[in-house]
Amino acid sequence: LHRLANENSLIVIYCASIEYADFMLNFLCRLNALGIENAALVALDRATYSLAKSRSISVLYEPSFGYDLTSSTNCDIFRSNCFTFRTHLKTVAVTRILALGYNVLFSDVDVIW
Repeated sequence: LHRLANENSLIVIYCASIEYADFMLNFLCRLNALGIENAALVALDRATYSLAKSRSISVLYEPSFGYDLTSSTNCDIFRSNCFTFRTHLKTVAVTRILALGYNVLFSDVDVIW
């Protein structure tokens, strides 16, 4: 993370699962167009992590968080158990990065900057 942080220890964090890969890639294109280089994806499943690595995207992935729910088929359905759990994990990811002493700007990938 320290390689990504800017001079104010700020890191832009965005989370995505494979169901939102198109949004994630679009969001990343916009970050690149804006010249934002201090951003990292928090992959919410192994498939997203693999996609990010294959495209050389700065990615964080921690399977021990217990969130690799790739067998779930309803993670993109609002208020489903899987959707709710993954939403909670965004908070977990940001909290852990803050605990390391970084400043965090979090954005969902379906937000346009």
